[in-house]
Amino acid sequence: MENRWTVFFLILPFLNIYYFKLEDIKPIILLCQLIVIILALVIIFKNLNIFIILLICLMSIVLFSSAINHTLSFGIIFSILGLISLCIYISYLILNYPSELLKGLFYLCGTVLVINFTTLLLPDGIATSWNGYPIFFLGGKNSVQLTTIMCIGIIAVYSYYFHQKLKILYFSLIIIGIISMFLSQSGTGIVLSLLLLSYLFVRIPVTLNRFLLFYLILFFSIVIFRAHEVLFGDFLINYLHKDLTFTGRTLIWDYVLDILPNSWLLGFGRGSSLISNSFDNLYETHNGVLEILMSSGYLGIIFFTLIIFMIGNKLDKSKNDISKALTMTIMGLLILGLTESIFFKNEFWIILTMSYGVNNFINKSKEFL
Repeated sequence: MENRWTVFFLILPFLNIYYFKLEDIKPIILLCQLIVIILALVIIFKNLNIFIILLICLMSIVLFSSAINHTLSFGIIFSILGLISLCIYISYLILNYPSELLKGLFYLCGTVLVINFTTLLLPDGIATSWNGYPIFFLGGKNSVQLTTIMCIGIIAVYSYYFHQKLKILYFSLIIIGIISMFLSQSGTGIVLSLLLLSYLFVRIPVTLNRFLLFYLILFFSIVIFRAHEVLFGDFLINYLHKDLTFTGRTLIWDYVLDILPNSWLLGFGRGSSLISNSFDNLYETHNGVLEILMSSGYLGIIFFTLIIFMIGNKLDKSKNDISKALTMTIMGLLILGLTESIFFKNEFWIILTMSYGVNNFINKSKEFL
């Protein structure tokens, strides 16, 4: 289970790939995920750390909230067990086989980036969504960003781990990922691609915990107070070609903020139809923090905040190229989380799990000096 190709094929089914959502393919994907769940049950007591304990607490609140709100289903239970198991498996590999883990993840991410980039070059993608937008290997234009950011971060970590610098091959793959985000024509993707490019060439020193304070201000400014309408209105309309509601997102945010007081402690659980009953063809809050609040209330957001700041402390203390790459990746994911519900996605938690184990990567990388 520690071989690089085993890592490749065990983690592959957890990624947000369009073909994995097709009804004919789903049973195979669920079976592959079940293997990881069983594996996690075997190794959990060998690798129980504070990160995994906090994650289990957060997901237990989500399950309990879903149960008392009568939205709990087999699909929700299985997806949450799968996410926890994936993190347990990766934590085990970081502790015992970090090199094989990174090789497997690098092969996986490199393959995914190249295939997705190829589909982005097709005029109509590989399929068409219900609203007429093209679909690519990693899904629609907004879905592409999540897995691409994760892949960029993992490729950077791989290069710094084995070579102590960003070699041309890995730099080229990262550029392919950044171009993919730009080609997806997502407003958020364009902003993120520019930020990642600036990091590659400028390398501004930013600690994660300082960024988290900035992120908190950004969340309140955009989601609560709508400061973007005054400060960035011209940029959004004339350059990103978006309206001031972020394609209707602010309407969803207002609705969520209105109903949250009805279940502020535990939220409404996963699988709630509150949003879909009020907005056609929409099922998520389109904001990571609001999604946590909707699913687990203020109790859940406490555990989520503990996890993020704990990881921030680990990364900020490391001061290594590996930790800097992971810090930038988390920053990108958090920014994406301002307009997308990604905080329950596997890719987000893969990066958080790797970040918690950053010291293992740094210590082991010294063997390749």
